[in-house]
Amino acid sequence: MNRAAVRSYPFQVIKRFMINRPGDVFYIGGNDILPAPLPAEREAEVIAMLGTEKEKEAKAVLIEHNLRLVAHVVKKYQGTGEDTDDLISIGTIGLIKAVTTFNPQKASRLSTYAARCIENELLMYFRAKKKHSKEVSLYEPIGTDKEGNEINLLDVIEKLNVSMQEQFNTKFKEIQVMFDKVFKELFGGGRGALELVDDTNLLETGIRIIAQPPGKKLQNMMQLSGGEKSLTAIALLFAIQSLKPSPFCLLDEIEAALDDSNVRRFAQYLNRLTKDTQFIVISHRKGTMEAADILYGITMQEKGVSTLVSVNLIENDLDK
Repeated sequence: MNRAAVRSYPFQVIKRFMINRPGDVFYIGGNDILPAPLPAEREAEVIAMLGTEKEKEAKAVLIEHNLRLVAHVVKKYQGTGEDTDDLISIGTIGLIKAVTTFNPQKASRLSTYAARCIENELLMYFRAKKKHSKEVSLYEPIGTDKEGNEINLLDVIEKLNVSMQEQFNTKFKEIQVMFDKVFKELFGGGRGALELVDDTNLLETGIRIIAQPPGKKLQNMMQLSGGEKSLTAIALLFAIQSLKPSPFCLLDEIEAALDDSNVRRFAQYLNRLTKDTQFIVISHRKGTMEAADILYGITMQEKGVSTLVSVNLIENDLDK
């Protein structure tokens, strides 16, 4: 750093907080021309002034005599290409925070605590700068199309939005048809429907579920009983699963609120889906267990000791 007399930004910050003495001019250029650290006894005396009427004066002294510490920490970052004066300014903010928040009962030495604060302030600066450098303008050219026209990120996003809307609209219509079909099978009749809350904004619209169990009028799902809500939700899940089967599915007491007749319908339909999907179902319902291929039971005959019991129902059927 050049040995030039400057009223650098850190000292403007000190002045802003009214903790410097009028007329002071500091020279930043090396440890030899910055105020020397305070002797241990003198530093202890100044620290003891914190929280008293002389707190401002004490802070000014502590900051002024720890500026060499800022310069020392900044040396670690001299190869980053950043302006040293800027780094000292940022480090000084960390020093001011350290002096302001220092608690001698929690930290043994001010210099150790201040070094961490200075380092943290510099690291936050570099992280923020790195994050900012990764930001890309939506209007910045990123290439050309087939005709050689320049395209930017916004053009790509708009095309993606159009494509996503078309795909969503197509799949939603398929799910609408399948939902009504599954609903009828699970309820033994009735009608189920899916409606878009806002069909002009497909990417952000909500979906309204309308259900009409057998013998009841068409109504919003929230007006159904607990068992009817569960079976309607299952119908939607099975509709999606039927159109795009996943290889593995875990269901945790999904049919707990259903009555026995609906549990049987649920188990029968679930059995049809096992052609493309392996299901693991956690259940306490007899109807679901009867439709399973393999049962695993967990018992606790002794306190804190679980025992696993399994029954292969397929093998049992073959043995018969």
